[in-house]
Amino acid sequence: MLTTKNIKNNLDTLSIYEIEEETKGQLNMLLAKDLDSVFKSRDLITRVIENKSIKVNDKRYKLKIKSMVIYTSVSIQVEISLD
Repeated sequence: MLTTKNIKNNLDTLSIYEIEEETKGQLNMLLAKDLDSVFKSRDLITRVIENKSIKVNDKRYKLKIKSMVIYTSVSIQVEISLD
């Protein structure tokens, strides 16, 4: 599960959805892994999310992980900011 927090950009719902889907696509590798492997890969997950900018409506956005919980499922909360 990926949750976004849009504090300063006043993005519309569609743009937030596009950012979420793009990010989920980057994390597709997690689907086939067990939770122990995902936990061991948490630094890689952080780098994948935070080191890539996402283009939506001719603007580039960066994501910053605010929280990541790996228990019986994976939950990541990110903050969106202009790149």
